[in-house]
Amino acid sequence: MSRELPWERLGNLATVKAGATPARKNGDRFYIGGTINWVKTGDLNNGRLYATEERVTEEAVNETSLSVHPPGTVLVAMYGGLQQIGRSALLECPATTNQAISALIPDRNKMLGEFLNYCLVSLRPNWRKVAASSRKDPNITKQDVLDFQVPVPPLHEQRRIAEILSSVDEAIAATRAVIEQTRKVKQGVLERLLTKGIGYTRFKQTEIGEIPEGWQSPKVADVASVKGGKRMPAGRPFADCKTDHPYVRVSDFREGSIDKSSLVYVLPEDQKLIARYTISARDVYISIAGTIGVSGMVPADLDGAQLTENAAKISVHSEAHLMPEFLSLLIPSRIVQEQIAAVKGVGGGVPKLALFRIEGLSIPVPPREEQEQIVQRSSSINEALVSANSSLSTLLATKSALMSDLLTGRKRVTGALPMAAE
Repeated sequence: MSRELPWERLGNLATVKAGATPARKNGDRFYIGGTINWVKTGDLNNGRLYATEERVTEEAVNETSLSVHPPGTVLVAMYGGLQQIGRSALLECPATTNQAISALIPDRNKMLGEFLNYCLVSLRPNWRKVAASSRKDPNITKQDVLDFQVPVPPLHEQRRIAEILSSVDEAIAATRAVIEQTRKVKQGVLERLLTKGIGYTRFKQTEIGEIPEGWQSPKVADVASVKGGKRMPAGRPFADCKTDHPYVRVSDFREGSIDKSSLVYVLPEDQKLIARYTISARDVYISIAGTIGVSGMVPADLDGAQLTENAAKISVHSEAHLMPEFLSLLIPSRIVQEQIAAVKGVGGGVPKLALFRIEGLSIPVPPREEQEQIVQRSSSINEALVSANSSLSTLLATKSALMSDLLTGRKRVTGALPMAAE
């Protein structure tokens, strides 16, 4: 059975200092050529902070109330709205802060900064309970920071917990780097394949630029039909439970896939009113309002789903020598996205892409066999991305479980890595 950890006020564990913003009118003396890191809430990353967007000069520190805090200091956002309040970071460099941040300098005989930052990340939702409402934007005061309570295991246990969580963070960072690099490789490979093809030495000029001889450059309307979605009937809510009629919104769109975790559903009687506005497996979806051009191919398990009015589907004609899978690679490519950027308009302040504009897009189309080869090469890279993303999800779940166990005392540590709670 685990022993509960004692909790203490931050005021008993750390010195709390406020920051300031040097006068911008003295920018030539206080900012230009500055070498001292100056932290704003936007710099806080809930992790380790190595550098800041802006820096201030020694004159700014000497002539204002700024203090330079040492590495190991923990920073927490005091205001800036609920999206900012409670964001934190562990300083890995000397830095000062603006007035929206409290700097917590731990008493190293009681609390380690590395451990404290993990506590604040875990307890961030608690700040909402103490945010003052006397202003238009919620905020927390210095007294709120002093009174905020955190768990306090022995120092040797704090150190081991921080080491464990830090090792997971390093694995997460490494996996994210692999994902980013793989995405860049995919983008580079596809941009070359979609404009240069495989093994060509002779090219021709078209309205969309140089493409291999033997390729065609039809308009979308020549090879596919384009149809928009439909909004829910006026005054009708989504179903409060899962039905046979999912409704796909732009917020569900991802580049190359549809996130099904937050799908909403339509009642059967409402679905009859918008039944004509469905998507089919292997249609290519594309967002046409607000966020423009996010696209992918409809998976088999969403065949027959309803589509939002802020999106369109592109259905390849059965007689066209165009694979829907190949079209789904073309839409996010530079050669198509540049055309979209040139023709999108703004209605009511919101970017929009008219259906006839989609129909007028020119696309490079190689012979069918070459399309298959290009799709296969893309699929191989996608498999690596899927694997890396799966590893990232596992690591994030592991970290969440470890934080829940270790920062509450549910699992105590000595030397060995504890198992996450099942």
